Amino acid sequence: MTENRVILNNITWETFNQLLKELGDKRVIRLAYDQEIVEIMTPFGQHEYSNRFIDNLILVIALELDLNIKTMGSLTLKKEII
Repeated sequence: MTENRVILNNITWETFNQLLKELGDKRVIRLAYDQEIVEIMTPFGQHEYSNRFIDNLILVIALELDLNIKTMGSLTLKKEII
């Protein structure tokens, strides 16, 4: 199974934020916005497995080096660039 991607062009920042609001926080799909382009992706299992592997690897390294880290999970970061 592969991941699916859809690209939307000429989307305003306001429209992107409305889309996020309407889809809610419990969505499976991932959205990215850059210069009026929205990418919508449904990740597949291998993608999620790789993410978890990297998370665990970083956690073990941080524990061994006695580093204080903060895990965030899936997170939406938004900053409008004018």
